[in-house]
Amino acid sequence: MIMNAYGNAKLFFFYLVVNLLPFSFGFSPAAAPRFDNFCDSIVASWHVPPTGETEPVDEVVRSCGGAIQGIREIPLADQFYLNRADDGFVFYDCGTYSHGPVVLDPSTSFKFMTSLSMANNFRVLLIGDLGRSENFKSSTVLCLPKATFRTKQNGIDTINLTEPKVISSAPHYEVDNEIQCRMPSPRQPWILQRSQWESHEVKHVTGEMTSSCDESDPHVSHLSWVEATNKGECIRMGSACTSSGQVKEIIRTYENGQLRNVIKKEGNLV
Repeated sequence: MIMNAYGNAKLFFFYLVVNLLPFSFGFSPAAAPRFDNFCDSIVASWHVPPTGETEPVDEVVRSCGGAIQGIREIPLADQFYLNRADDGFVFYDCGTYSHGPVVLDPSTSFKFMTSLSMANNFRVLLIGDLGRSENFKSSTVLCLPKATFRTKQNGIDTINLTEPKVISSAPHYEVDNEIQCRMPSPRQPWILQRSQWESHEVKHVTGEMTSSCDESDPHVSHLSWVEATNKGECIRMGSACTSSGQVKEIIRTYENGQLRNVIKKEGNLV
């Protein structure tokens, strides 16, 4: 009986090592983001290129009860409705979010959308259509300044609209912080409300050795990438500010078509 208990303990320990520990190695438990904090950061009017006219991100309220059910993106995102009950919609307190499918079907194309909140009341919106070839067949990247009260210069209210430079993959940058969202066990189907949140603050370098900041063009404010690797099961969408070096990236990882984790990385260009 003692030997059976010892054997069961060894099997349980082996299960932890093989299935659970590598899945969250180096991460510490973290509090889940709050949807009201997310809304406070993203619900606003945003200047949209090329004209600079303002378009709103609105809260969507339930018809009964008045609770906030989600948000509606700017019209250039096809008035995309993001429901907080959608398991593929992962949001963060800072206003950053990632939206995509929970299950990938190789016979179908999918839309992925990421909004990255950057410094100085600025965000970068990235939209990509993943085709059956397991690569993005099209992508859209927009730099959106938040509409704020500004003083006019010489009677003219100017808006500094800049363009992103789309690059093929993430540049070389040092990660300062990571926040991971995953299921408690890698074998569980993805249900966002049951997910586990973790953080990792050990600095390390990631990305490819691509060209860094291009200061020769004052109209280029950000380097941005929409990338699918590992046969379409690793989706990377990120942006780097060419002036400050700030980097944010969202990585969605799938295994056999099933969403396994979503990681938000923050750091600086090196």
